[in-house]
Amino acid sequence: MSDKPHIAIVLSDPGAVQAVLPVYQHLNNLDRFNFTFFLSGWAREHTSQIDSPIVSLGLRLKPIEVIEKLENLKPALLLTGTSSHYEFEQVFRNTASNLNIPSLVVIDQWSNLDRRFTNASRELFEMTDYICVMDEATHKSFTREGFNPKRIIITGQPYFEKLASLKKQTSASNGVLFLSQPVEYLFVNTGIPFPERHPFLDILESLKKVFPTDSIYFKQHPLEKCDDDFLNELKEIKVLEAERAVYSVWGLANTVVGYNSTSLLDALAVGKKVVSIELVPYGKSLERAFDLFGITRIPISNKELLEKTLENTPPPHEHPFQSHIGATLRIADLAIKMIEN
Repeated sequence: MSDKPHIAIVLSDPGAVQAVLPVYQHLNNLDRFNFTFFLSGWAREHTSQIDSPIVSLGLRLKPIEVIEKLENLKPALLLTGTSSHYEFEQVFRNTASNLNIPSLVVIDQWSNLDRRFTNASRELFEMTDYICVMDEATHKSFTREGFNPKRIIITGQPYFEKLASLKKQTSASNGVLFLSQPVEYLFVNTGIPFPERHPFLDILESLKKVFPTDSIYFKQHPLEKCDDDFLNELKEIKVLEAERAVYSVWGLANTVVGYNSTSLLDALAVGKKVVSIELVPYGKSLERAFDLFGITRIPISNKELLEKTLENTPPPHEHPFQSHIGATLRIADLAIKMIEN
């Protein structure tokens, strides 16, 4: 058996996969560690960049299952992303804490911070994880939630570091691309009732007033389930498959609209004009981030403002992701220090 320290990596969420894989690739290239991935949900569909053993699991685990896996593996470090929908990663973090395994967490974006550690086995301030966040605003948000500020480390976000190097992609079409999300998740714990009519149908009315119908694209989310009745109402526009990669659709339009998906940041990185539709109030850290990057936020109820904005959406900032350069190395160095200590 190899004497190299073992790192267990746990992922289920799309954004977490994007944020953690660059750290894994950097550490793997050092040839100093062994790795085992525990994947669930959407993460199981994106394994082409992983050159280490993979254990595929269901989303709902019992603690006893995780205890057995971590006791057998004896990792020197647990490296996880987070999800605002499931507790898959948290079950591993709880177990690691009980087994005195160091835990490093990478936060991939600003929304739903309070839901990413649901059912933690310790009080927030007493949690033993170190948490890597994007910026000072996120650090302050975690501190307000009750986390120990000494365990919140500002590193930048590795996927945003990658976005900083992307080239601009323009389209000859004056079209608009809507990046959808599973909208039911956006209403969780808000106290706001889920609308009877799909929110995109209201947005579509505004899009039709600004853009030719044949240049409106609706991109389904990989986790989204669109029923036939809803899709029938989209017959006039072009519906893109959920499985289609986001990077393959940038050439279709120069304006991109969505809710609060991190894919809006991808669009910004390739030079698109971006508008965010607020279905529910965003957290303060996400608001600040979108404002910092130059993403226009429009409440869904203000159709007049939405239409005016779509007619004259400002161009994106020239270098919105430069502050994240070096994030991968900072997180990797922190992981090594935790293992060596």
